[in-house]
Amino acid sequence: MKKNFGSIKHVLYKYRAIFFIVGLASASVVGALHLFNVSNAKNVELVTRSFLNTAQKTFLDLETNTASMLSATLEALLSNREIAARFAARDRQGLYRLTRPLFEHLKSQNNITHWLFFNPEPEQTCFLRVHVPHLYGEKVNRITMDISIKTKELAVGKELGQTALALRAVHPFYYENRLIGYMELGVEMADFFIMLKKQTGNEYGLVVRKDFLDETQWASVIAEKKIPNNWNDMEHLLLINKTSDSLNPAEFTKELENPGTIPDEGIVLQKLSGNRREYVRGIIPFYDAANRKIGGVIIRKDITPIFNAMQTQKEEIILLLLLFMGIITFFMIFFHKRAEKELRKYRSRLEEMVKESTAELREINRRLNLEIKDHKEAKRALEMEARAREEAEQKQINAVKHAERSARMASIGVMAAGITHEINQPLNAIKVTADSIQYWHRRNPGILPVSFVDQLNIITRSVQRIVEITQHMRAFWVVPQTPGISEIDINQAVNNAVSLTRQQILAHGIRYLLNLDNDCSRLTFKGNLIHIEQIIVNIIVNAIHALDGQDRQNKEIKLSTNRHEQWVVLEIEDNGPGLPSVDIDKLFDPFFSTNNSGEGMGLGLAIVKRYIDTYNGIIEARNNPDSGAVFTIKFPVSQTPGEKQKDPHENTTDR
Repeated sequence: MKKNFGSIKHVLYKYRAIFFIVGLASASVVGALHLFNVSNAKNVELVTRSFLNTAQKTFLDLETNTASMLSATLEALLSNREIAARFAARDRQGLYRLTRPLFEHLKSQNNITHWLFFNPEPEQTCFLRVHVPHLYGEKVNRITMDISIKTKELAVGKELGQTALALRAVHPFYYENRLIGYMELGVEMADFFIMLKKQTGNEYGLVVRKDFLDETQWASVIAEKKIPNNWNDMEHLLLINKTSDSLNPAEFTKELENPGTIPDEGIVLQKLSGNRREYVRGIIPFYDAANRKIGGVIIRKDITPIFNAMQTQKEEIILLLLLFMGIITFFMIFFHKRAEKELRKYRSRLEEMVKESTAELREINRRLNLEIKDHKEAKRALEMEARAREEAEQKQINAVKHAERSARMASIGVMAAGITHEINQPLNAIKVTADSIQYWHRRNPGILPVSFVDQLNIITRSVQRIVEITQHMRAFWVVPQTPGISEIDINQAVNNAVSLTRQQILAHGIRYLLNLDNDCSRLTFKGNLIHIEQIIVNIIVNAIHALDGQDRQNKEIKLSTNRHEQWVVLEIEDNGPGLPSVDIDKLFDPFFSTNNSGEGMGLGLAIVKRYIDTYNGIIEARNNPDSGAVFTIKFPVSQTPGEKQKDPHENTTDR
């Protein structure tokens, strides 16, 4: 027994280094597992907060853009005298036949789902629903309608109507200087969330407290859509719509019980697992036209690929640690036995050699230490000198850049600030006086001469023009806020910009051509989608202005996308008069314009240049050999690991 115990003790002592390595490796595996679990949890939380912020920003941007689109469309429709004449004559059938084709076009092009005409107050009844013509005659009591009646101006908001919950825009309708009623356009929230899903890839649902709804009205909505009534599915809440059947609102019931407590930045919920999928979830508040929190938008994002990648990485690290532990153990045993054999052979000889060499080794060691110390000091001095030189060079470069920018912006900032300050006070006085007279005229029609009223309208438009000028000046010299950055598909930005300007292009007798690269995976880069769309819209509008001065047939604007090496390339060309060679170098300077009509301040392309610079892009301008101008815009593609950005070494022309 004692012999066996002694043998075990001898083995433990003999291989103590091996046991230490094995124990250390085991502790490393356990520690790595713990660190990975903590890191994964933090990563999931960061992903959830990031996706929720992005979804909320996209929701607000889409709502703003949709409201702007509805407002612009309303203005265009209100100027149609044939529609106004039919509405003023109360010719419902004639009005329906006239507006139905327009509605189908607006529905397909701009996702507009509702078009309504209302009789003026005090009757305030629905005269015609173009989207459901058999529903009319009931009195309308809605917040947006009340605001428009009170202000006699545009009112926009989200609320439940007779047929759907929609984002609505209402505007007074005048014909021959008299109020004949109101016109309303709307985008149903179901279509709104479908657009959101297409932009973000997330699943969305809208849940509203029943206190803010009417059961009878909701029943009519469900009956019109021919789907089961879900009023009694939840006690206090009602699911208005959702983008996926797998999205279960019961998962969010506790957080939605009191919508008024949902913070504006939203609520981050715990990760959800099911059906071999991993999801992150969140809720953002939903406001109606009265600015009340009536519910919440539930959002879910599938992070299964990200989560699986983290799990795979964890498994790979653990496997590597285990493999490393095995290799180390094997080599420790192998070299331990071999070294033990060799040590026994040379032990006696080494003892003699050690005695003879001790003094020599001490001297060598002393000299080596001195050399190492000198080498370290020299290396440290060289590193400090190199670092100081790099810092000095960088400071010099930054100073030059700052001086150049300050020189360019100083004159603009001072001039813009002075002009806006000096103009605002008399401008406000003029606007208040003109608005007061117009308001008095609307309350007392027929007293003022028509020519006097026309002059007031000219004053109002002139004041608005001055306001636009000062706003453009501020837009250029005030440094823009840091935009929200995401992966951008250039084809999507082009399609969005063309959708916004299509009616204007066609109205000017211009044809547009799209030559887009079909491989969208090659055409992505980092940026802000709204800014990129503004860049494209500005250049398209410039092309429209250039073509307006041409007396020719077959006016065209062509937009092309492709990828050249590590750059996403967009080309916008027209067959107009082209750019004068003497002015090409100045196109992107503030306040420079080739428009002789007096329209515009020459800030549009300057702002375009600033946006492109923000995303490390390049813009070039040149003339076509035949006719017209060509603008080439380049953005660096989203880099993959190991991929290095190449410099095109191409001359860029500031505009």
